[in-house]
Order: sequence, then structure tokens, then C-alpha cells
Amino acid sequence: LYAGGALNLVNTSSTSATYVFSNVFVANKAADNNSGGSMYVSSQGDVHLWSNIVYANSGSAAAGYLSCDGNTYINGNTIAGNQLINHVGIGGLDIAGSGHYWLANNILWNNEGFDVFDQNGSVDYAYNDIGVVGNFPPLSSCHALSVDRQFTAFVVVNLAPASPRLNSGW
Repeated sequence: LYAGGALNLVNTSSTSATYVFSNVFVANKAADNNSGGSMYVSSQGDVHLWSNIVYANSGSAAAGYLSCDGNTYINGNTIAGNQLINHVGIGGLDIAGSGHYWLANNILWNNEGFDVFDQNGSVDYAYNDIGVVGNFPPLSSCHALSVDRQFTAFVVVNLAPASPRLNSGW
């Protein structure tokens, strides 16, 4: 129940990269005043967060907290349905640190509060489906959607046949 209900990762090396890929984080919880229901990542070096499913976690940053000082690449993740403890906190994904972030080909939807909360103001977005972005506006944004993702079932995260994301070329 500490920061990062499933993953608490700290990298103090600016020359070593951190990789978090192809994981399923479901129903994890961080302690009441700690960030990252599923993950807490703090890194001096580059971070790669790829192809993860982050669903139904809870914390003050319900899905995850990232404080990175290098380059951070958040690609191909589905982050949905995460909740705040006692309805207090920031929301889905909390972005902090002095690094540059690139979010591409992600679905961040239906997280309580903001789907993405940008504390550092150095984030570029491309080909994402994001419900609500809070704090700083993106440095750049292209091919953005903000539509109901229409998963086939409550826990299943496959896209329904009528989903606007299906065969969209993303």
C-alpha cells in the first residue's frame, strides 16, 4: 500500500534507461496519501512505458505517477477506469519531473479526475484518445481523439465493432 500499488521503481542513474512494458496492472491500491495506484516511477534517465494495461487501480494518482528527468516515452498503453481514494487527488496519470515526455498511441479514458495531469509542461501528444488533460496544455498535439473508446465489456479491453478507434490507422 505504499506509493505504487504494484510497482515502485526508482532509477538514480542518468545513463540507465527504465523499461516497463507488456504488463497488466489491475485493482492495485496505493496508501491514502501516496501516488500511483498501480505504479510509481522516478527516474533520472530515460523511461519507456509501452504496451501496458492499467485498469481499476486506486490512489491519489489513480493509475500512476511518473517523475522523470530524462526523456519519457509512453506508447501503446490503455489506462482506463482508475479511481481516486476518497475521490481526492489528481486522476489517472500524473506527469512530473523536469524531463520531456512523448505520449503516442494511448487510450487514457474514464479515469476519475483528469486522465492525464501534466505538472511539468513538457509533453508532446500524438495519436492518443484522451478524455481530460489537466494543468499545462500540450507542447504539441496531432491526430487527437476524445471519444468513448467502446470496449466490448466492463473488464475486457478489446474494442467493440462500432468503436471509432477500430481500423483508424493508429
